[in-house]
Amino acid sequence: QYIDSWFVATNPNITFGIWRGYDKPKSLKTYGSMSYSQRTNNLWAQLMNAAYKIKPELIAPKQSFKMPGGIVRRSYCAVSGMLPSAVCSKAGLVESDYFNVNNVPTKVDDSLIEGNYVTVGDKKFLALDSTPKEFTQFGMILNPDFIKRMV
Repeated sequence: QYIDSWFVATNPNITFGIWRGYDKPKSLKTYGSMSYSQRTNNLWAQLMNAAYKIKPELIAPKQSFKMPGGIVRRSYCAVSGMLPSAVCSKAGLVESDYFNVNNVPTKVDDSLIEGNYVTVGDKKFLALDSTPKEFTQFGMILNPDFIKRMV
């Protein structure tokens, strides 16, 4: 739709936001060479630069935000949101984020497994123990049990 565009940012001294749009909804999608969000960000930056010239200590404070109590930074597997397993790490799917200490992941990811699989068409299936080894490949696949829990 591209009919409203907001941008808000904050520092320890000030929160500053802008809204672009029309009283009667009208497209903001394209104008010239900038997208609607680029134009909003550009306007916000111009206004903040002007404010900085007037009162730099307000716009560029020397102090940073302080981490509130009860918030921690932890790694998790991006597939499941659980603690990273060795397979998730090997796949390069570990991310980090901030959590409320009461909501930190506690179980280790089991969404990915390593094992023998067969490829049929463009899909991978976990090989059975009875599948001849010459028809299998070893690697990472989604754990079928994980998929069942998600469906």
